[in-house]
Amino acid sequence: TAAEQILSGGVLYRDVADQRSPLVPYLKVGILAVCGDWNTTAVHVVLAVLLGLGAIALWQIARRLGHDRVGLVAAVVFTVLSFMLPGEEDTLAAHTEWFLMLFSVAGFLAFVAAIERPGFVRGFGVGVLFGLAILCKQPGLFDWAVSLVLIGLLLFARPVVQRGALLRLAAGSVAGLAILAALTFGYFAHRGALHDLVYYAWTYNNQVYVPAIPLAARLLTMREPFLLAAQHAPAVLVLGLCGALVLPVLAIRGLFRRPVEIALLPWLALGWTAAGILACSLSGRAFSHYSIQVIPGLSLVCGWVLVAGWDWCVGRKRAWRLAAMALLALAVADTGG
Repeated sequence: TAAEQILSGGVLYRDVADQRSPLVPYLKVGILAVCGDWNTTAVHVVLAVLLGLGAIALWQIARRLGHDRVGLVAAVVFTVLSFMLPGEEDTLAAHTEWFLMLFSVAGFLAFVAAIERPGFVRGFGVGVLFGLAILCKQPGLFDWAVSLVLIGLLLFARPVVQRGALLRLAAGSVAGLAILAALTFGYFAHRGALHDLVYYAWTYNNQVYVPAIPLAARLLTMREPFLLAAQHAPAVLVLGLCGALVLPVLAIRGLFRRPVEIALLPWLALGWTAAGILACSLSGRAFSHYSIQVIPGLSLVCGWVLVAGWDWCVGRKRAWRLAAMALLALAVADTGG
């Protein structure tokens, strides 16, 4: 509806109200302008294609970090969770969270590519992609923050001579995000809707929408991804909990080695998942589509657990291998059922 209003000459926030960031209605404007008014089928086809590309991008993230098989398994888990985790009411519904998540996937892919040869220009592209995620919905800011934490960890581990390049990467990321924000404010100011943007996307949320739910109730909504996984994909919940026990040990252990080693995949998977869980608590409403933001990080966690667990069993006696195959078959059958 917002996209159709914009197609008719309206401006978001001024002519149609929304308390989220502005990008998604304008993305849908582009789809509807090409495919026809009210063509929601086209919106869903585009979303499905983008999710397929997102699965490939998630594989490439892990591959660039030296974990090709983890990436392949994570791409499969990502695809399964895209259909199953939000529940049948929200599966492939064109929520803002899908577009936020996809731009974050692109942002992290650009990030892991950039750390191979860090610099300002590469960081600028990273900042723009995460900025687009934030322009889809405000919690995208958490994913961008994860990338900055990862840069901080690399600064701690890398030799002094490499730290300048990493700082330029961080500066470029901040600049890309800032310029995108400035262009957005400039557009709405030009259309006479800057005050409306600030009110609905910031003031209304912080003074009306969020405070209507007590803090304790808001914090409780962080359990929603766990409840959805238990209901729709119990095997993924088990794998995720196993990863939550093992991956922090692997991540932290490298900090105490000399020289310091940063196991970037565990840090990325855990940070990305934590950002998604935290995002679920912002409004205090237990909408299932809020948990979409958890999917990519959780998929990486599950991919790592499955590959590491399989390799561990293969190195043991035949009984362990048979047990692993039986558990995997049971998990697949339960998820498919």
